[in-house]
Parts: sequence; structure tokens; C-alpha cells
Amino acid sequence: MSVVPGAAAPPRPSGGGCVVGVDIGTTGTKAIAFDQSGAPLARAYQDYPLLVGPGGTAELEPKDVLAALRQVLRAVAAQVGDAGFGPVRAVATAAQGEAFTPVDAQSRPLGRSMLTFDRRGETGRADLAAAGWASRTETTGMPLSWIVTAAKLAWLRRADPGAFQRAAAFLCYEDLLVAELTGTAVISDSLAQRTHLLDRHRRAWDAAALADLGLTGRTAAVAPMGTAAGRVSVQGAASFGLPPECLVVAGAHDQTAALIGAGALRPGMAAHSTGTVDCLSLTLRDGPAPPLAARGYGVGLHPLPGLAVTLAFGFGGGSLLHWWQGIVGGTPIGDLLAEVPLEPGGPFAVPFWAGSGTPDLDAGDLGAIFGLTLDADRAALTAALLRGMAYEGRRNLSVLASLGVDVDAIRLVGGGSRDPRWSQLRADATGRAYTEMPLRDAGCLGAAILAAAGCGMHPDLETACAAMVHTARTFEPDPARAAGHAASFAAYCAAVEATRTVRATER
Repeated sequence: MSVVPGAAAPPRPSGGGCVVGVDIGTTGTKAIAFDQSGAPLARAYQDYPLLVGPGGTAELEPKDVLAALRQVLRAVAAQVGDAGFGPVRAVATAAQGEAFTPVDAQSRPLGRSMLTFDRRGETGRADLAAAGWASRTETTGMPLSWIVTAAKLAWLRRADPGAFQRAAAFLCYEDLLVAELTGTAVISDSLAQRTHLLDRHRRAWDAAALADLGLTGRTAAVAPMGTAAGRVSVQGAASFGLPPECLVVAGAHDQTAALIGAGALRPGMAAHSTGTVDCLSLTLRDGPAPPLAARGYGVGLHPLPGLAVTLAFGFGGGSLLHWWQGIVGGTPIGDLLAEVPLEPGGPFAVPFWAGSGTPDLDAGDLGAIFGLTLDADRAALTAALLRGMAYEGRRNLSVLASLGVDVDAIRLVGGGSRDPRWSQLRADATGRAYTEMPLRDAGCLGAAILAAAGCGMHPDLETACAAMVHTARTFEPDPARAAGHAASFAAYCAAVEATRTVRATER
């Protein structure tokens, strides 16, 4: 894979057409068109409101998401057409995991989508645990937790049985888009696994799990990552501005797509994505799920045989910084990051504002900031949040190492990687080197790579990655600062346990 030291010259029309990768996120969706070399040709983005409320609810209005998808795909298709880069040969999706939408028989939304970190899933998790669902770990490859789709559906069945029964199907965002484009709901095996309803060994729905939840016949068809899911219909073409008969390729869960877009396809390679969620996606050898699942990690499907994906994540990232941005009166996040001191030793946060991710997966975990003094200013508190996210990442790397999963190369992707101070602080705080990508939108690129392999632009996924993925500079940890952060990390681990002691006294 080549190293790109700076901005490339604008691409020229090649006559080979292009592929489009779509990233359906928590607060917005984007589409980017790429040529066969991975050069971005056109892009569009549209945001939508994240609806949070009492009791830890976190939802999206699916009509807003679909409207955004129409807008960005129409814009990108028009741009590549006007510039002579067309036609769009194929499109694939990187979609947020776990979120689901109840739909009618025509795949039209009937209500809001519950998102990954909607805490109502904890009630459903308890119901499923009581029904013995924890025994499905090896089949699903995932620990039973409050974030999985099955737990949220179990909550809905209990809380609103009428709404549960009225839905003809429950779709994630990839299959909802595919249904709009082609007329048939199809989901990638990668995203389907995040529901806790897929048999990972057969890469098909677990019939017993569907029957237990009353979901038989109420899910999308499953297709392997990078294979054809259908063709854009006449109606889909008119609605989304894509060419009729454009191939729709099964994409992936957004973090797996980011792993592909970072070219991290060999064991020990990882993509660290800082978006709404702070997440490390790692390639490892496939194997039994229970040892990893016992510590909160999954054994996810990988697009290459014999390999697997595991995720180490926290619900910090952009969501925590946007919270802080609101507290300080809307100061641009870039301005906040520019103030951050790189030196260790100041205050730090335990970034559990929305519960904890791996390795604990506890919806009731609480956030806190430690080490405050009267001279702590806005910059110190911004740094505290960044340190906490980095220390939580370091804690995950430590736990994974104890399970025999080592990480030897990390590539930075996502919006947070645009700020060099944040990247350097992360390297210093974890003691690891991080390599940035010239294109931060690895989810879109990973989806486009799947589309390129699926439509024959490249003969296979590995060839597509070699041609389309490029790297840039590497942030090495500063030895003096890393030593200071190592001392603070021990205090961070103690602080994590302290928050749990406080939580226990409040019960």
C-alpha cells in the first residue's frame, strides 16, 4: 500500500465509472464516490437530530434518515455525472449497528429507531438472560448485552406489545436503504450479526432465536459482505438519482467497513475510529467466542476466510465532545481541541456518560471527572475528556492483550483523526503509534471497496484494498509524556472502580 505524503492532484475521468460508499451514522449520513484507485470524486453529507430523552432513550426518526440518504446519493450521482466520472456502477453501505426500525409490509417506517446506546435495552437483556440466551454466545459470536438489537426488541415486546405485533418486519439501516433502492430488504451478514440473531457459523439467521422472539418471517434476507444484494429499481433510480440497474452490494457494519477502509486486513492490524462512538476495530484469527465474550468482546464476521473482527469501544468520542460543546456555549470543537495541553498530569475523565462499552458493557456505569482544582479552566476540562477516552482505549488494549489478542498496527480514521493534537495525545496516553489516513472517511471507503469487488471493478477484496487504501503520517508517542501518562493510567483504573463504588452506594 502506498504512502501519500500530501494532497493528490484532482483525478481525471477514466471511463471506468465509479463506486459509491454510504456511511449511515448516528447524527448524519454521507456518501462518497471513488474511482478504482480510491480517489474521492464527489461527496455529500446531511445531518439529522439525535433524539435523546429521560431514562437513557436514544432514537432517530427514520424518515429524516431516509430523506438524508436521498439527498446525499442524488447529490453525489449528479456531481460525478456532471464531471464525467460516471456511471455509478455499484453502491454499498457502512451502517451503524444495533439500531432497528419497525416497518410495514412495504418497508415503510412505523416508528422511531432505537439506537445502540438506548438504555432501555437493559430491561430486554435481563429478559433474554432469564430465558437462557447467554448460552447463544458461540452461535452468535457476541456477548449478550444491553446494546444488541435482540435486547431492544425484547424491551419493545414487553413495553408496547401492540407496536411489536403491528410491525411486519424490523429492519436495520442497511436493509432499510436496500429496500428503498431495490424493492427487497437485504442485510449484510456483518450487520446482521450485531443483532444477536445470526448464526455466525452458517452466516444465516438463527431460526430458534427468531422463533423465541416472535420474529420468524420478520427480518431481511442475509447476503455475505461484498456480494450482490440486488439492482436499483426504476422507482429507486427516480428517488435516489442513481442509474437504473446500478448494482447494490451488501456492505458491512460501520466499524467493520472502517477496518476494510483502513486496509487493516491482517491479524494484529486495527482501525481506531473516532466518531460518535470511540471504537477500535481489530482483525484477529477466527476462533471460539466464549473467552472473548466473557470480557465483553465479540468474534465478528470478517470478509476474508479464517479471520474475525473484534471491537473495543466506548460511548465517548464525538458524543461526549458534543455534550461538552453544549456546556461551554457552542464553541466549535476545533477551537476546543486547539486549546488542549499535551502534557500529562492534569485532570482526567471516566467517560461513561452513556454507560460503559467494552470490556464491561454496563448500561448503569457512571461518568466522572477526577483531579479538579480551582485553576482548572476550559482547556483543562477538554483535555480531561480526551485523556479519559484515551485511557479507556488503553484499558481495552490491556484486557485484549491478557486474552492473547495483540495489536501491532493502528490506523486512525473518523472525524476525530483530523485534529493532530488529539492524535498525538492519544499516542502519548496509550504508548502506541497511530498512523493517519489521508481520507478519514474509512467507513465510506470500506463500503466502496466492497462495492468495487462486488461489481468487478477489482477482482477481489484484497486487490481492491491494495489499490484503494493509502496511508499518511504516523504519530509516535513522546517518551517523556508517555511515561507521565503511564503513571496517570494507574489512577484512571482506580477511578473506574471508584465510580462503581459510588454507584453501589446510591442503590
